[in-house]
Amino acid sequence: MVNFVSHTVIIGFTIGATILIASSQLKHITGIFVPKSKSFIHTLIDLYQGAGDANMYLIIIALVTFNYNYFDQKNLFKIV
Repeated sequence: MVNFVSHTVIIGFTIGATILIASSQLKHITGIFVPKSKSFIHTLIDLYQGAGDANMYLIIIALVTFNYNYFDQKNLFKIV
């Protein structure tokens, strides 16, 4: 079945899924309360409105974790 769908459509679907998953995890990364909403736009609006309530400790932990994983994939952290 996948052979009948163009590569561009598959890439678009994958990117869309990635954006939705990432936006649904932002509430956990920032510590902002976001009620379950009907759409992606409502989630972004709630995150924007609650930006003042963001927990800086959670954001720092998320950034350190992200950077470690990114650089670890590039094999920049060599553990002997």
